[in-house]
Amino acid sequence: MFSIKRIFQPDYEHYEGVRPINIYLLRLLFLLVVVFVATDSWSSILKHEGQWDHVKAAAVCMWAAYSVLSIFALINPLKWLPIVMFEIREPQEADEIRWRGSRVVSYRRLYSKGGQLV
Repeated sequence: MFSIKRIFQPDYEHYEGVRPINIYLLRLLFLLVVVFVATDSWSSILKHEGQWDHVKAAAVCMWAAYSVLSIFALINPLKWLPIVMFEIREPQEADEIRWRGSRVVSYRRLYSKGGQLV
């Protein structure tokens, strides 16, 4: 039986302690991505004629991939939650440089000890 009170209480059996209202809102977000982003990106891909601009082509293909992955996320939204985080904020150029720099430093530390994992 459906109860309004029950959707605001954590559900440990089905959703790992997440409130069902949060799951429903997450599914709504993924459904909106499927409906609106998929129609726009896939129609742009299928109706395109001529040469692609490299930057625009990468962006359109990225959004088309998001829409396909969002179909899977409708079934199990918690496992696909990281894609929402990536959609919300993509790294800026300064963040990318900082991230790559941190990788270089960590690899340098790793291999400065004679190539042994510490």
